Amino acid sequence: MALYHYSIQRYLDQWFGRKSNDKYGQQTKARGQNAHNRTKEERKKRDEQNQHQSKGRTENKKYKDERYFEAILGLQPSKTIYDIKNRYRELVMQYHPDRVAHLGPKLREFAEQQMKEINEAYDFFKNKYGLS
Repeated sequence: MALYHYSIQRYLDQWFGRKSNDKYGQQTKARGQNAHNRTKEERKKRDEQNQHQSKGRTENKKYKDERYFEAILGLQPSKTIYDIKNRYRELVMQYHPDRVAHLGPKLREFAEQQMKEINEAYDFFKNKYGLS
């Protein structure tokens, strides 16, 4: 009968928010905190991995900086004007609408999106370095 009374009392204490001094409650609380810390650490690690994987080229980037456009054109940080022009010409030849006109509609849409990004990146470098 005492065990039954103890479990009801513990239930009522939990329901009304009273803190019980029993060892079980402390262990449960510690276990819950450890689980919370573990999930927090796992989430942080997963976010770091996602950030590392999407380094450079992301579609949801609000502020597009030089590294973003370098990633689109596939340039190294130690680029020259010649490298920018040459890489732009290569990519335009690859994704130009006339080159992909005979392919399916999905590939044409993809090539069109790529061309928009490539032109945006080239415009950025053209304005920054005064390219013609």
